Amino acid sequence: MLLVIGMLINACKHEPEVILNSGGNGNPNPTPTNDSVCFSTQVLPLIQANCATSGCHDNITREEGLALTSYSGIMRIVKPFDTGSDLIKEITRTSSKRMPPPPMAALSTESIDLLKKWISQGAKNTSCSNSDCDTLTVSYQAQITPVINTYCKGCHQSSNAGGGILLETYAQVKTQTESGKLICSIKWGSCSAMPKGGSKLSFCSIRKFEKWQAAGFPQ
Repeated sequence: MLLVIGMLINACKHEPEVILNSGGNGNPNPTPTNDSVCFSTQVLPLIQANCATSGCHDNITREEGLALTSYSGIMRIVKPFDTGSDLIKEITRTSSKRMPPPPMAALSTESIDLLKKWISQGAKNTSCSNSDCDTLTVSYQAQITPVINTYCKGCHQSSNAGGGILLETYAQVKTQTESGKLICSIKWGSCSAMPKGGSKLSFCSIRKFEKWQAAGFPQ
């Protein structure tokens, strides 16, 4: 995946990390109560799963000298309050040069809107704590799908099946969870740690998979 050289001219900006509390309600991607987009739980995992993959913008390949695995790296292609920043230009291209590149799927409209909202809010380096982890009732659609879409699907879809494992459908996620492989991976046990190259999932997100399995995999 090639990014335009002009992306590299933006100065690397460092913002102090801001700690915010989530809105609760068992959201696996906690959003602060003031409706600000959270960098650590919403933006970073989205970019890591779709752009900072092996062969592209991870810390090893660093395509075009750019690693998108951290706030400072991402800010090389983002200008606060400017939704026309290079990051948005690259993910909204309709040609083969878009990011992530074909045959990987393009980012969804919801994901693009989330990144635009984060930038329009100043592209701050916020970190959110999930003070209300509700796992009393867990279903695939409400709790599991958002975690898979944010942290896993970028590397485990039909166009980019890491390890030959697909996590696009209920049946696929159920099979991997039921076998114990998925939970082993997200708990960083004896299996290959997932998300690959990213941070370990929160205790709350991991607990959701365990509760989902214990409840018989409700849809």
